[in-house]
Parts: sequence; structure tokens; C-alpha cells
Amino acid sequence: MSTRYYTRTRKRYKQFVLGDKPGVLKDLDSIDERAWEQYENYAKRITPLERGEFYRRLMDEKGLKSMCALARAVGKDEAAIRKYMSLLKLPQPIQAFLREHRTPNYVRYFNEDHLRELLTLPDPRAAWHRFQEMRVEADRLGPHWSPAKP
Repeated sequence: MSTRYYTRTRKRYKQFVLGDKPGVLKDLDSIDERAWEQYENYAKRITPLERGEFYRRLMDEKGLKSMCALARAVGKDEAAIRKYMSLLKLPQPIQAFLREHRTPNYVRYFNEDHLRELLTLPDPRAAWHRFQEMRVEADRLGPHWSPAKP
């Protein structure tokens, strides 16, 4: 069994990175610093729900049976993948709203922590009610608000 890796160039030094090359960078032989920064910016714009959907699609496409197998395949922590995929348990109206309304204030406000809070509520109706309150708060904070960094 061979170890998967790819190379990227950072400050004129070649680095070997274990794992598969990110899909959006597959056509590059070696990833330079600029391409890597563009990829990281792209990854920041993906919502937690979209990331969970991505992991679900990847499991289906690759025929993986468990999150442990998926974690090994993508080189990520299984707990992190599990957290993202748990967001797929959100009520469908909330998921549909987040897919349709990708304004900057909603993308910033509905981070993983806010969405996971909705999962702790006892039923979908309570989650929808709390989601509506959060949506009003996101509108009030506006597009230039950003969450506090820990």
C-alpha cells in the first residue's frame, strides 16, 4: 500500500503534504503558494452545511461505509467529519433556507456553533423558531459583522 501525497511550494521550498490533493487543485502538478491561498479562501467560503453535504457525497461516490473510512480517505479527523455530517440532521426548511440565502451576513453568522445549537433543541418546530430568531439577529448585525475568534 502506497502513501498518498502531493507537493506544494511555499516561499520557494517544496513541501510534501500527506493525503490526496484537494479536488479543485487536481490539474496542477505542484501547488504553488498562490494556488494554495486561493484554495484556502475557497474553503473558508464553504458553509458548514455544504461541507457536511460534501462529505456525504464523497462517501456515496467512493462507496465508503463509515466515517472512519472517510476520515482515512481524506486525511481529516474523524470527529471533525462527524460534526459536519451531523448538521445534515437539521430540519429540511432550515437547510433549504441556508442553501438559497447565501448572503455574507448569513454565511458568517450561521457558523458551525450556531447550527449545532439548533441540533440540541428537542424538536424541529423549536429549531425552526430559534432559527428565525437567529436570522433576525444576523440581519441586525449586518454583512460586516464577523464572529469573535477564540
